[in-house]
Amino acid sequence: MTMREQISEIGRRMSVLGGRLARAAGAAVVRLLRSPPVRAAGAFAARLERAAGAALSRALRSPPVQAAVAVLRAQSGRLIRATGPALVRLRDSRFVRASAAAAGAAFGRLRESHLGRATGRAFLRLMDTRAGRAAQAWVLLARTRCVVLAQDLVIFWLGKGMTSGERALLDRVRGGRDPDCLMRTGTRVDVGEWCNQWWGGGRVWVAVLGRELAMLAHGRRPHVERVPTAEMGASQYNPVTGELILARSADDTVRRLRVPPLEGWRLLGYMTGKGD
Repeated sequence: MTMREQISEIGRRMSVLGGRLARAAGAAVVRLLRSPPVRAAGAFAARLERAAGAALSRALRSPPVQAAVAVLRAQSGRLIRATGPALVRLRDSRFVRASAAAAGAAFGRLRESHLGRATGRAFLRLMDTRAGRAAQAWVLLARTRCVVLAQDLVIFWLGKGMTSGERALLDRVRGGRDPDCLMRTGTRVDVGEWCNQWWGGGRVWVAVLGRELAMLAHGRRPHVERVPTAEMGASQYNPVTGELILARSADDTVRRLRVPPLEGWRLLGYMTGKGD
């Protein structure tokens, strides 16, 4: 047997031995994960996570925390409204306009120089390649998503308006029809997100589409319910709890809608056929 054949045989044997060791290690890990102590530890960790999530959910729903969040949202709204005019005045100030004009003139001189023209031609050649076109598409997508994410975060924090996901879900549900009534409720349902156990789930929106009442919440598992308004004529509004109690069975997911009194009576008007 030549030296090359011996080296090949040693490599083959080491490969077989490595495969056997990997299979043995995998089987040992599987047996360990299936052992009673590991299963008991996993069950204990799951119970601990559920207990911690429930405690945190109760803390976040407590009146002091809700009051603090309401104060922070109000302060944020006032800050945005106060800084908006100041930013507009700063943008229209003589200093900013002069600085922008000077920067534009300097950039124009640089662009018209020999170095600027050479750099521009090289950049255009780079953008015409496949990698350049892919980079342009990626930058455009990233910029669009960043803008949408920023808008959604502002909407979520201020508690007003629909996020992009909620608008897309509403567009799929309404089927080209404009809602007769659209309102945001304080009710939340499980939509499969990781923060459900802390925040209570996704926010429920109510849309009146002709003779149907659509209740939807956006998330990883979107929640959509469409119920004829004629079937909920016996619904009632409880001014003490601030909830619209829907005339639905106990098996239905959404049976109460937390809405202000005026919006609750407005929804009752649609359910009883009296419109607005």
